[in-house]
Amino acid sequence: MSSHFYDKISSDQLTADEKQALEDIQYEIDRHDLEYADNFRWYQEGDEEGEIAYNEAAESGCCGSFNTTTMINGQKWFIGCNYGH
Repeated sequence: MSSHFYDKISSDQLTADEKQALEDIQYEIDRHDLEYADNFRWYQEGDEEGEIAYNEAAESGCCGSFNTTTMINGQKWFIGCNYGH
């Protein structure tokens, strides 16, 4: 995937693992009560292009930045979003 940002692609372009990453981001947004979340982003550990895109998305967002990891099908994924207004 060339984008790694949900804001720039439609959900029908996501792989099953990317859809799971997006669900995990939404869970974390709800869990931490993050308001006005955007710049949803993810990459699988070892994906250098994804890591660069992830960091660019984090830096281009507004206000707060939330980042964590999740396991999807035995692989570590980095997930995050920006929040606030």
